[in-house]
Amino acid sequence: MAPMETGFETREGFVSERLKAFCVERAKGGTALIIVGGASIGSDDSPKLGIYNEGYIPSLSKLTNAVHAHGTKIAVQINHSGRKIAPKTISMYPFGASSIPSLGRAIPRTLTIEEIESLEEKFAEAALRTKKAGFDAVQIQAAHGYLVWTFLSPLANRRTDAYGRDQHGRMRFLLEIVDKIKQEVGDGFPIMARINGSDYLNGGLTTKESKIIALKLEEAGVAAISVSAGETSSLCEYLVPPRAVERGCNVPLAFEIKKSVGIPVSVAGRIDNPALAERILEDGKVDLIEMARPLLADPELPKKTAEGRIDEIRKCIACIHCEDRLNTGLKVECTVNPLAGREWRFGIEPARKPKKVLVVGGGPAGMEAARVAKWRGHEVFLYEKDEQLGGQARLSSILPYKQELIDFIKYYEVTLNKLCVKVELGKEVTADVVDEVQPDVIVAATGAVPLVPRIPGVNLKNVVTATDVLAKNVGVGKEVVIIGGGLVGCETADFLTEKSRDVTIVEMLNDLGMFLDRVIGWNEKLLLQRLSEKNVKIFIKTRAEEITKDYVLVRRNKNTEKIQSDTVVLAAGARSDRQFIDELGHVGTVLEIGDCVKPRKLYDAVREGFMVARSI
Repeated sequence: MAPMETGFETREGFVSERLKAFCVERAKGGTALIIVGGASIGSDDSPKLGIYNEGYIPSLSKLTNAVHAHGTKIAVQINHSGRKIAPKTISMYPFGASSIPSLGRAIPRTLTIEEIESLEEKFAEAALRTKKAGFDAVQIQAAHGYLVWTFLSPLANRRTDAYGRDQHGRMRFLLEIVDKIKQEVGDGFPIMARINGSDYLNGGLTTKESKIIALKLEEAGVAAISVSAGETSSLCEYLVPPRAVERGCNVPLAFEIKKSVGIPVSVAGRIDNPALAERILEDGKVDLIEMARPLLADPELPKKTAEGRIDEIRKCIACIHCEDRLNTGLKVECTVNPLAGREWRFGIEPARKPKKVLVVGGGPAGMEAARVAKWRGHEVFLYEKDEQLGGQARLSSILPYKQELIDFIKYYEVTLNKLCVKVELGKEVTADVVDEVQPDVIVAATGAVPLVPRIPGVNLKNVVTATDVLAKNVGVGKEVVIIGGGLVGCETADFLTEKSRDVTIVEMLNDLGMFLDRVIGWNEKLLLQRLSEKNVKIFIKTRAEEITKDYVLVRRNKNTEKIQSDTVVLAAGARSDRQFIDELGHVGTVLEIGDCVKPRKLYDAVREGFMVARSI
């Protein structure tokens, strides 16, 4: 398991029951080595897991003992944020090799020689504590813009003393850390290092320089090297690659480094399924595979692979909801795995009294509710009016870079079949069906339907909904106007430009709808980049006044103008589909989940399906 910060430690930086349960679940799932991410070597750092004094050893020991009980090895990554320190979260100022800031952050102060030597000692002392706490190895974080990286990268290191000038000087801080750690921990305790195969920045570390760093680390006695890429100021989609980035994106970098050293080389980065991982190993590209988000999505991925149950793996969909949470100071969660980070609080317990459960709607919320309810021992009937499961997720899977959603749906299809859930497709639930099934509980997961704005001409034949377009129920002309600049509107524009359509987006608000969310992740940023590259015209603060068969009349900047169009696509939002609920009347226990409560995101649908099934 690749190192990832989760936010699961206590406020004081100790191992919490939450963090311990999270790691134990991955150990039980068959992970060979868990690398706990980002333990800080200094109290002068942003809040994270602590390892900077002896007081942390008891809680760290409880973690290692719990993981070892399942036959899994465990290491810890030691780190310091350096110039990434956020002064708002701690009464300390950022520092680094030189006074060069990371993008959007405060200018760090330049470290003195005495401070550098002190930090080297802190790394060494922290490594010794990892050994005392029972860890099987220690990893130095020397990538991604953190403290050690600021010395390695020529972009962040402008020093003219022995810790700068040239690559030999820039490596000195890291190599002295390794040497001092070896003096503390002695022989036989593995030291690993994580480095950038490339910074992907003009003037930053190149693969050629990273190969030299790797060779020097091997000569210094490092046991293994983990290869990653990127920094906050760079194309940081390589830090936590979104779905638009190719799978195994860091493998070419790792392969180049592997050719330069004789110690094991590992790699992470969009390696999200066993077949890809095995192919990378068979091709001799690396020696070890690291996964972070795939194990967040399914902690049993290794176990299922070993048992030949690959079709039961719940795959990561690269939505980056987990990273977006961290970037706003929240704890990690997973869109497709509601239990991730909650293992300490609850699991899925067998029902005290099995019931007959009717789930109405086979979208994400309904599928998750059916899965969990059946696993708990209930008799479950799942009705979906379409001919396939998946709902809006299946429609979205045809959008550019959203093909992972097909794997998401297949997971449910396989799991529901193996659990023997009684699935009825192409059949709408009526009062007669309810009378026939005689359920103790009805779970309403009927989703949402497109919102049709009140615009003159909205009923013309050339006006369609985004849902119709994605379902391929309608033809679309050459010139397309999309009314609504939220995520649906922008993704539909992205889809239509792939079909060689000329697209204009009309949005009445001050900005595109996706910017109204709390977090804009790399998937959304790359989507906007693609729209720009494809010359999609985007009009904000623009209201559609009238639709005709040839144009859309809009009001913009207090003036009206005509936008030529063959087809008008409505993407103005959605409303809950409550027709079934309203017609049902009072028939006993009816639990509402997902978009039929309020149109939201995939994360909300899956979580509510999980939670309501636990409550039955």
